[in-house]
Amino acid sequence: MLSGQSAQVGRPEFEVASVRVAAPFSRADPGGVTHGGPGTADPGRIQFRAFELRDLILQAYHIPLYQLVIPDSFRGKYFDIVANLPAGTNQEQLELMLQKLLADRFELRLHRESKLFDTYKIVVAKGGAKLKPTTFTAEEIEKNVIRRDPDGWLFLMPGRISAGPVNGTTVYDVGGGNVGMSDFSRYLEAYFRAPVTDATGLTGKYDIKFRASMQPVGLRSAQSSQASASEVSDPAPDLFQALEQQLGLKLEKSKTLLDVIVVDSALSVPTDN
Repeated sequence: MLSGQSAQVGRPEFEVASVRVAAPFSRADPGGVTHGGPGTADPGRIQFRAFELRDLILQAYHIPLYQLVIPDSFRGKYFDIVANLPAGTNQEQLELMLQKLLADRFELRLHRESKLFDTYKIVVAKGGAKLKPTTFTAEEIEKNVIRRDPDGWLFLMPGRISAGPVNGTTVYDVGGGNVGMSDFSRYLEAYFRAPVTDATGLTGKYDIKFRASMQPVGLRSAQSSQASASEVSDPAPDLFQALEQQLGLKLEKSKTLLDVIVVDSALSVPTDN
């Protein structure tokens, strides 16, 4: 069992920490946001605003979502954490402090096991990449200006990739502005829930858009309630084909064994501060 009380002895801890059920959040005061901490203008104090337990574990153990197994019963419960940090706290120490807090306040119990994953590597396809350099200006990037794609497909956001279904089907328009290959790799990791590495050697920023037949995240192995790609008047290629045909990129698939963290138990409501 990982992160039992005995495993926390001697670990660094927050000087003071408040854990409460989250206050309502909104677009003006969004959830899932961290304020302060190491490397910021307020290194002695950190706030986790409206985080689910899942996301706190991801922060504490510095892992991607696909390496965490947690019951669905913990979804939809949000918490605000405000904590004071000892002077000179670095990121690694912060993660250990958060691990201890989760063990103490949420009575979080975990274990590790190995799991075989599909893994993907992005490479430049034969014939070369078909990526267009970004047209976002420095001012637009700074102001986070959102543009409508000139072809009317979707909105482009600088540094972010978004997707939307075409006429309620499993054909999706996907795009983003001022996107680097590391951004694109992270998007594909979230989609596949598996490791994706960039081996293209491309270092620029691009305005990316493509259309592909793809199940939304979380429904890829289940029966979709949406219309199938075959019901679209102009059927789209699958994701692998779309990347190669429209972006000049290729996904190479392999297998690898990785550790995952499994949540055994935790409190739905943390203990008193």
